[in-house]
Amino acid sequence: MRSQRTADCIIAPMSSPPTEPSPPPHSTSSPSPGGPEAWRLELHGPPRLVAGARSIALERKAAGLLAWLALRGPALRIRMAELLWPAAPAEGARNNLRQVLFKLRRATGATLVDGQEALQLASALAVHAGDTAAGELLEGCTFDDCPAYAEWLTEARAAHRRQRAESRLKAADAALAAGDAARAEALARGLVADDELAEPAHLRLVQALYLQGDRAAALAAAARCDSLLRERLGVEPSPELRALVATVQQSVPGAGAMASPAARVPVALLRPPRLVGRGRELALLNAAAREGRVLLLSGEAGLGKSRLLAEAAGAQAMTPVFCARPGDAAVPNAPR
Repeated sequence: MRSQRTADCIIAPMSSPPTEPSPPPHSTSSPSPGGPEAWRLELHGPPRLVAGARSIALERKAAGLLAWLALRGPALRIRMAELLWPAAPAEGARNNLRQVLFKLRRATGATLVDGQEALQLASALAVHAGDTAAGELLEGCTFDDCPAYAEWLTEARAAHRRQRAESRLKAADAALAAGDAARAEALARGLVADDELAEPAHLRLVQALYLQGDRAAALAAAARCDSLLRERLGVEPSPELRALVATVQQSVPGAGAMASPAARVPVALLRPPRLVGRGRELALLNAAAREGRVLLLSGEAGLGKSRLLAEAAGAQAMTPVFCARPGDAAVPNAPR
């Protein structure tokens, strides 16, 4: 592979690396946190290393190595070589990994990865894993030549998108509870733009529009959600959205935030609702989740089982939720 070099960019491996590369004498250990050369790894958006005014763009294999160690933790050297160079002979893959580590030390003047047989990020390397506004994990990097790594990266990206969506939903709920319907609308529109089939985002958008006094826009947003769910997924809107639409339809036009809100905003729109009288059941669900146990929740229809489960799931980070509704048996690939 022909090597290239650009300023402040860690790029493809060199063609003839030293057999046992050593860091420069001044970089035998990682810089102390807060020092002028304290490096920060940014994984979301185009991956890079940042120290003060310096920014180093990472080549995909270097980015892949650092991302794996940051998100998965320590890994055997031979495992990382196999993941990132699966088609290379064992010795060639190990040499390629040594090249990447050597170039990281040379570019930064610091040891960012510690260990011999087992590799791990140096304790002084700060990791900025991204926030609700961050871009995609390892944006712009593809690993078609590394199937196992590509599979992991696909799952990690999906997990980040779920986490980002959940964070934005909570922020929208907090804005609604604080009476900041304009901010809730902006957050909800961003969520809908990311995933137009995400019904919870449409729900917040309907609430935010109505609470700003735009009843017609709220109903239009609900109708769009209804159409998307029926045409794209073959399902009906949830009872929660249908109940919200009914509340808006039955309300007095202009009864949102533009009118006297204290007495005229329907209580059903002041989301998220407070869970009352279910403290014992919620504590049991949360305890079961913490202890890895299975708990069966049963009860008559309409008692609030779904609401209770949603509250419990929201208290557990990264909880996968699978739902089924009457009539799903006739929908392809629906839960049963």
